[in-house]
Amino acid sequence: MDKQGKELCSTATTTTIVTFQAARPPQLPTCHHLHATYESPSRSLHTTDAVVYFTATFPLLLLFVLLIRGLTLDGAMDGVIYYLKPDLEKLKNTQVWLDAANQVFFSYAICKGMIITMGSYNDYKYNSYRDCLFLSCLNSGVSLIAGFAIFSVLGFMAKEQGVRIEDVAVSGPGLAFIAYPKALTLMPMPQFWGCLFFFMLFLLGLDSEFVGLETMIAAFVDLYPVWFKKPWRKELVLAGLCCIQFLIGISMITNGGVYVFHIFDNYAATGWCLLFLGMMECIAVSWFFGIERFWKHVCEMIGFEPTIPWFKWSWAVITPLSTSVLMVISLVFYKRLKYHTYVYPDWALVICWLMTLSSISWVPGYALYFFFYETKGDLKQRWQQCITPKGETTLKTSKGLTDEAGDFLEMEPFYNEGSESARKMEDSTPGVEQALVDQQPPKYEDIGHSV
Repeated sequence: MDKQGKELCSTATTTTIVTFQAARPPQLPTCHHLHATYESPSRSLHTTDAVVYFTATFPLLLLFVLLIRGLTLDGAMDGVIYYLKPDLEKLKNTQVWLDAANQVFFSYAICKGMIITMGSYNDYKYNSYRDCLFLSCLNSGVSLIAGFAIFSVLGFMAKEQGVRIEDVAVSGPGLAFIAYPKALTLMPMPQFWGCLFFFMLFLLGLDSEFVGLETMIAAFVDLYPVWFKKPWRKELVLAGLCCIQFLIGISMITNGGVYVFHIFDNYAATGWCLLFLGMMECIAVSWFFGIERFWKHVCEMIGFEPTIPWFKWSWAVITPLSTSVLMVISLVFYKRLKYHTYVYPDWALVICWLMTLSSISWVPGYALYFFFYETKGDLKQRWQQCITPKGETTLKTSKGLTDEAGDFLEMEPFYNEGSESARKMEDSTPGVEQALVDQQPPKYEDIGHSV
């Protein structure tokens, strides 16, 4: 099994990080937040893991406290009924479906590289199938419970002010930073509940930043493993990433910051970007790499073959079909971006679409580059080389590789030059060493230990 197969299988692997995203806050650029975000990933993966155990689980405790308090308020049941009663007319609005898809992508950190990065640290024989089902149910359950916590308080607020619930139920940053805090001021001991709520938001933002930075720095180290062997280079790159995010975040807390935030919230790695990337990932894995081959690798990793291969059906048909249909429909019924009554001008829309293209253009761009500059032959031969997994290409072009070497590359993608099997393969098959090294650059954790 090659590197590509194992990394793709790792997408089914989940981490211990479970965040509720019903009131996802913008990342406030405070100095304390910047320092805390830098400090943990700069230490090691084990440090980040220990910190995330607290930042991911403690907000759940705070959420249950707010839920219990909210359900005891007068008018809470009105908010709960409003939360559970569906409005079928809104299902005709394509934006509702797009927002629902965004919620799923954000809540599960899909198409952001986070699950792949965190999953790559698991053992090869790991039951990711079980954990995937468990954490999926847990994550969706927490989001459902968060809705009860929010709408119970909004029902109380609506009754106190004598207005309808839809008049106080706002979406976006206004819910987390205006409507809900305002409702907390109507409770007894508002200072306590306000501090509790914003501390929970701070931990959620910090938790997301840990994993995001870990993903970016791991990608850089995988690309340039030798360069990062020098001391402090990883820390300097991480500090630079934090400063860039800090400067971008500063623009969102100015007087017009909410309009900047609304642009990022709708066009930066969201909406069409995630739908497109999700569709491309499923097509690359299921149609080009081969769904049967990928499913074989998954079953080998988890140790059994599920009775109903519904994951396989989802990867091959359901997900690419649903994401493509939703993306096309949302583009057909596209509406000009606006925030409340403010309609964004043309120059702002140009920036919005440039941000969208900055995420999705790399996929067709690199595909064209690889097709014209990295392949040889006529068009058919070039296309065949593009859709052939790298492991197979290596086996076909390397000289002197036996079937045994092919099995080695298929079953052990992460080459360990100190292993007995690797040394045996090097002695018996000349030229396989470089092919194996190219399969997987060392992680920065391994580099740190060797230095």
